[in-house]
Amino acid sequence: MGLAIYYGIAAWVSKFLVKIANAYHLYVYGAATISGIILLAVGIRLIIKIRQSSSGQNDNGCKEANSVKAPAQLSTISLFIMGAAFCMVELTSAFPYFGFLALLTSYRLIFPLALLFMLIYNFRYVLPLILLYFGYNKLQGTTTIKKLESVLDKISSYIVPVVVSLAGIFLIYYGVISLF
Repeated sequence: MGLAIYYGIAAWVSKFLVKIANAYHLYVYGAATISGIILLAVGIRLIIKIRQSSSGQNDNGCKEANSVKAPAQLSTISLFIMGAAFCMVELTSAFPYFGFLALLTSYRLIFPLALLFMLIYNFRYVLPLILLYFGYNKLQGTTTIKKLESVLDKISSYIVPVVVSLAGIFLIYYGVISLF
């Protein structure tokens, strides 16, 4: 992806998408609005589902023994939608990378040097995650990690529905504003 941006392929794709949006204005922004409505409805449904499932817990905060569910098997479409949602959430962490690529492009470096700078930047970007991974593996099983996992387990069930709802609201706003 970085090399595609560096050599202008991403700019070409961006120009192509702008031409499509200008040529089929009503369809593109109408699809954005409809997609937003669908995402908002799915997000609200997920929030309601989570609230209902949390009310089916006993006084200790644990689910009743008879309400144990089998592991879910996801279809290809749901896996694709989940991947797209995670991509939207994680794309925000790529903004510094895009800024780095824009700065690197202004230097007009030869390919091997540009590739070297991108590899160094990517290693520097990924190094904290690698250190977190090894630290977690070393601390796994301690009371601190167990408490952290418990808190994250409770919070994570609300993150996806809220992000889906916010993405729906954004798409509705974007589509309606662009249509008028």
